[in-house]
Amino acid sequence: KLSGRSRSSGPNNLVPATRLLADDAANHGGLDFVYPRGATLNVQKPAVPILSSGYIAYPLNRPVGAVYKHKESGGRLCVLGSVDLFA
Repeated sequence: KLSGRSRSSGPNNLVPATRLLADDAANHGGLDFVYPRGATLNVQKPAVPILSSGYIAYPLNRPVGAVYKHKESGGRLCVLGSVDLFA
């Protein structure tokens, strides 16, 4: 969900995704997605939540997706509370 404001930065008006997400999250925007029949997650450090239910959904602001990277082996793990997120 992108607001109507101009986001020109560099060649071809490309803006880093992290800046877009931070701008929209500050305005209660963020990424819109449908999350039917899913579970919320309890995320502990060093894992990082990447998706949450937001301020309108119930339960409020609960993680529904998280990532983890093992420092020594470099192994990665991505967890989502429901496969229906891709439907």
